[in-house]
Amino acid sequence: MELKKTRLHIMREAKSLTAGAKTGVSLHCHTEHSKEMLDFVPNYAEKLPIIANFWRRERKRYESKSGKPIDFSTSFWSPPLTANEVYEIEKTQINAAGLNAIVSLTDHDSIDATLQVNEQNENSRAPISLEWTVPFDYGFFHVGVHNLPKDRAVEITKTLLDYTFVKENHSDAELREMFAMLNELPGVLVVLNHPLWDIEIVGRERHEALLKNFIKRHGHWIHAFEINGFRTWSENKAVIEMAEALGIPIATGGDRHGCKPNTVINLTNADTFEEFANEIRVERRSEVVLIPEYE
Repeated sequence: MELKKTRLHIMREAKSLTAGAKTGVSLHCHTEHSKEMLDFVPNYAEKLPIIANFWRRERKRYESKSGKPIDFSTSFWSPPLTANEVYEIEKTQINAAGLNAIVSLTDHDSIDATLQVNEQNENSRAPISLEWTVPFDYGFFHVGVHNLPKDRAVEITKTLLDYTFVKENHSDAELREMFAMLNELPGVLVVLNHPLWDIEIVGRERHEALLKNFIKRHGHWIHAFEINGFRTWSENKAVIEMAEALGIPIATGGDRHGCKPNTVINLTNADTFEEFANEIRVERRSEVVLIPEYE
């Protein structure tokens, strides 16, 4: 692929990455502070041949016994590792490739993990970040908000979450204010995570229409599109092509929820997250690598 905004490396085997960079950046990592909603379970349970019959039988049994349908709308699970465990795993993997490490943890709508890591590590290499849920029309998007200023991080996070969880705030005008606020902070990086994933389960066509409308209205606030460590190569390739067509750089996002490190990282010669963010925001360039475990 010939790319203008992004240099892409696909590693077939583990090797040193020091030839063209001195720092590896791991973005989009989840810890025990994330609440992973289970409201998708009924949709997939109905479609999976192996469990569909079992699901229908048990659902009917539950409904006849309780007199009400199964409700997954408030059910969730949380990843197993602490903030410091995730940070160390990501840092160790990057160091093993011969690089200095910057690790940005992004739990769903929470900065608790990054505040903990910040107590023991430099803010410039362990930024305060979150994966922000952005309601939009009939769906929502996940936006990586990286490197909030330490002295205002709690205040800014509260403002963002007031938009997310207060339905009366769900308007284009309010959302523009949120993005404008973030854009005024020069060290903050705003990434549209897994943009082509139909995470709200509205169907591919409706999701793509929603995405097109979101980009039309708010795309100028987005600094990068994400290629995601848990999405297929065909989907990530489509994201890269879309980003190139729009003149937007790519950022990686491992999206790790378990005990293994991210399978995609950014490469840079920056020493701090703010310098790295400047490469993407201002210079509009990015260098990414898919490590062998991605396959």
